[in-house]
This record gives sequence, C-alpha cells and structure tokens, in this order.
Amino acid sequence: MNLSFAETHLPALAAAIRARLPECELQIAVRNNERLEEMLADNSIDLAVHDGAAARISKYIQPLFTEKMALLVAPSIYNRPTIRMAELAEQPLLLREAGSGVRSCVDQVFLSRGLGQRIAAESASTLSLLALAGQGAGVMFAPLTLAQKEARERGLVVVALADAEMARCYRLVYNGRKHLTGVMEGVRDQILELRSRG
Repeated sequence: MNLSFAETHLPALAAAIRARLPECELQIAVRNNERLEEMLADNSIDLAVHDGAAARISKYIQPLFTEKMALLVAPSIYNRPTIRMAELAEQPLLLREAGSGVRSCVDQVFLSRGLGQRIAAESASTLSLLALAGQGAGVMFAPLTLAQKEARERGLVVVALADAEMARCYRLVYNGRKHLTGVMEGVRDQILELRSRG
C-alpha cells in the first residue's frame, strides 16, 4: 500500500484482517505508487492499495474511496483557512518524492492551472516534511485526516485550497492473471469494506 494510505488506515485495517482471518500471515509493504506497480508486475505482492492507475499489467482495479488533501503550514508562515492557487505557487513547497501519490496529485493540480512550483524540499519521508513545515520551511500536502491530526499535535495550520479541488481516489489493485487463494480473497474483501467507511 502507498505511504499516505498506510499512515491513515493501516493500523485499523491490519487489526480487522487479523481478527477476521487469524490464519493469514499478513506481510505488508509500504511503498510509493510507482514501486507498488512494479511489485504487482513482477508478482512480488498479491494486492496493492494506491491511487495510481498505470496499465502495465492486466489487473483488476476496484475503487475504495476518495480522500481530500489539505495543506499544512506553520502559523508564522500562513495563518488563514484558505489559499488561492496563484498565492500557493509563490510559497516554498515541501513535496513528497516523484512517483508518490501525494506528489502526483499536487503536480496535476499545478499543471492544470499552468502554475510552476517553488520546491524547497522533496522527501520520501512524511515525518521529515512535517518537521520542516513545523520549522516554517514551507507548505506541505497531506490527506485531510492526517493533516488534521498532525496540526493538533504539532501546532500547524490546516489550509484548504480556495479555488481548486485536491483529492485522491484510493483503489484496490491486483494482478488479473493471478489466482487469489481463499485467504487472499478474504483479505481483498476486508479491504473492500473500506468503501463503506471511507
């Protein structure tokens, strides 16, 4: 599963799978979307949860839910509830690495507006980006649920986009040519139950 999904949903999902399928030896790989696609293609994982939609292999894709994105920033840098895209383009940005779902989402919104980005930092680590945001180094992007939690814990401000929508649609993805065992079907079904909770 990708990092953002794991940060916001993995503990509850893993507990539910273990409770429902005690015979399942759950092995979890948390990677960016690009790497998850590679792992599905080379058969090193059975299922993935991410928000990419590459078509490198014949696969099943089942939508789970959509999650809004938000911005996190130190109150000394920006302390209003909303920001316009043109103003955001002037801010130093703290971005996840290329290939991540968060980065793809951010890049798409900027590209659709014809705006450039002032990249202050790129990282595969959400924790490092949060630390930089807390120091006032720039604006970072995160799923709304994670942004709200981190804002409370770190004294950051959650900011919404005033003139654009930024959201991610998580999907369950698995190789269409691969046979799923009964246990794997149970894991798949447990993941699909997120549709009613998302």
